Amino acid sequence: MSALVEVSNLKVWFPIKSGIVLDRHVGDIKAVDDVSLAIERGETLGLVLRIAEPAPLDRSADRRADARARPRDEARRPCQGA
Repeated sequence: MSALVEVSNLKVWFPIKSGIVLDRHVGDIKAVDDVSLAIERGETLGLVLRIAEPAPLDRSADRRADARARPRDEARRPCQGA
């Protein structure tokens, strides 16, 4: 039986450019590099793509999480003012 879809040595690269006027090519993001596959009748292909690195955590969000983790009476302790 022949494949419904067949791909060999697929490469999808996105250029990284630097500069506004000169628009120099400084590198590539390799989304897919040398992938081959065949899909036969009745088969299913699932792809999981990781688009970007997760952003670093916001420190203010960390403080809120710390406040929720403390015992309730300690979290309600009044602030000392001037």
